[in-house]
Amino acid sequence: MVSQLHEVLVELFHRRPELAAELLSAADGVAVPPFEEARLQACELTDLTPTEYRADTVVVLSARTGPALAVVVEVQLTRDPGKRWSWPVYLPTLRARLRCPTVLLVLCADDKVADWCGTPIEVGHPGYALRPLVIGPHGIPLVDDRCLLVSKCECSSLGSLALR
Repeated sequence: MVSQLHEVLVELFHRRPELAAELLSAADGVAVPPFEEARLQACELTDLTPTEYRADTVVVLSARTGPALAVVVEVQLTRDPGKRWSWPVYLPTLRARLRCPTVLLVLCADDKVADWCGTPIEVGHPGYALRPLVIGPHGIPLVDDRCLLVSKCECSSLGSLALR
């Protein structure tokens, strides 16, 4: 069953999809491309097989030429071994659908869960491993400017929830 905290964290991205780009910018080794719009995308990542794959949130950063980057946002509050099998499916499925680069951004409220989520997932093909971009409680950017606090209240909410 999905918890209230899980739903609150997902809702932050529904209210302001740009939050995905802001968090990615704070992550090491991620270059967020220039974009003009961040919009929500259907979260169903289902292919033609009977198995349904559903992300918590999908944010698409779009430019004039089309999608520039798709961000699959997952909120992970506990270890879920099934994610080691479903996460590697999300990115290529969405990449094929949108014809743009894709990344997996995982938010965790617990350091141990964040460490577990950040472990590379070997897919099998040589050199092909999914390394989830994980933001744990200490990786959430702090907003200490009062003006920014109002305009980036979702980021502030993330910080508050992480420090609980």
